[in-house]
Amino acid sequence: MENKLAADRGRNHALDFLRFAMSVGIVLYHILHKNIIPYVPAGSADAISAAVENAYYLVEFFLILGGFFLWGTLEKAGKEFSFFSFLADKVARLWPVLAFEVVCALLLGKQGFAHALQELFFLRATGLSPLRTGILWYIGPYFWIALLFGGLYRTFGKEKTVFAAAVLAYVGYCANFTVTGGFLGRQELWGIVPLSVLRVGAGISVGFLYGAFRSKCPPILRSKTAACVLYTAAEAGAVFYLTQRLFFGKSFGDTAMTPVLMFLILLHCFAERKGLLTRLLDRPLLGAGGKFAYSIYVMQQISFYLMIPLFWKRFPVLLATRLPLCLLLSTAFSAGFGILTYCLVERPAKRFLSARLSGK
Repeated sequence: MENKLAADRGRNHALDFLRFAMSVGIVLYHILHKNIIPYVPAGSADAISAAVENAYYLVEFFLILGGFFLWGTLEKAGKEFSFFSFLADKVARLWPVLAFEVVCALLLGKQGFAHALQELFFLRATGLSPLRTGILWYIGPYFWIALLFGGLYRTFGKEKTVFAAAVLAYVGYCANFTVTGGFLGRQELWGIVPLSVLRVGAGISVGFLYGAFRSKCPPILRSKTAACVLYTAAEAGAVFYLTQRLFFGKSFGDTAMTPVLMFLILLHCFAERKGLLTRLLDRPLLGAGGKFAYSIYVMQQISFYLMIPLFWKRFPVLLATRLPLCLLLSTAFSAGFGILTYCLVERPAKRFLSARLSGK
């Protein structure tokens, strides 16, 4: 249900394509962020690592997109919304792959039992666990913030939930910018409140607010030709700007609000599907990878653990002389491992748990 876009014309394959592309971009960033570095000659990866340094912000896109989907889920349910069904859907959607990752980490000796137990209960980076870093840092806060929105919607209704989202977006980003000097972090505010929770809450809130705004705002341009021209220009500008800064070393400036706003513009363009780029990408074949995005993200660290003995340690000459090729192969392996996990774990487990938790 979370993957169903509340749009006028069925599934948005262009947005699915974007989800897949950005999940692969995050994998590339993490490969170059410490994982492959010990196995390449000193300094040989510095230029590429610096070029993709800002790809760290791709997580913000997934948070905003998650808030947008969350609005669609709650709006679709309407008065029939059941908090327990919502909770069951979130558990069935998020927990199986997370549990599989935890089991793999345990078997590989990369995680202790106590930390694994905290991970299984979505406690990483929530302030209830000493775990506050790592690739999976945002999964726990995302789960609990999503439940908070579901509870607010069920208890207070749509309008008050939208107001709460506005407050959380403002407080979350303000707290992060104040503590980090204009950026986004995972430290603790006053030694108590985790910035990670506020950061995730702010990102989800922005997407949620956009969904609410879009559902009420009528089309501004009545002319299809004018809308196509405007949205095509906006798409091209947003894609070019973000690509330059995420993968070619350009700076976002002195505040992390810039990528947040650019991701929001990009989301709007792809949600409306009026520009030439989104029309081109709005094809089932191109959007087929979107469903793999979560498994690719969650399982990437396990794929890195596997590549260390199988690839990175075994072929040092190749890493030293053909680093771009090695990065391409490593990214493809990680994405493929995530796709395999989706087919063998996420999809069947979600069906099983959805049926059991719903009482069917």
